[in-house]
Amino acid sequence: MDGFPADVLPFPGGTAVVSTAVSSADGSLQVAADAIVASSPDTVVGHFQQVLGPLAFWSEPVPAAEGQLAVRFSRGNDSVTLTTSTTGTGSTRFMLLGNLRAAGG
Repeated sequence: MDGFPADVLPFPGGTAVVSTAVSSADGSLQVAADAIVASSPDTVVGHFQQVLGPLAFWSEPVPAAEGQLAVRFSRGNDSVTLTTSTTGTGSTRFMLLGNLRAAGG
């Protein structure tokens, strides 16, 4: 998780991180994560709503592939898209894709 902004986008407890990626350019930070946690998709969405809501992000459902749930969190020019799916063992695999201004706000 080298460079991943876990202080801003902390994962739910018990998450097994598959991969993370971070790229910065022109005052913008692009982040991506792929992880699995033993919670329901709704619980994972709720976690990120609780994390990002106090930072003035609002959320809305967005189109997703069959069997997936996707939610976009937005604040000005900042956005984070969360996509979840249920694994064969009943856990939730989730992917985050974010574009954040490095200075925040």
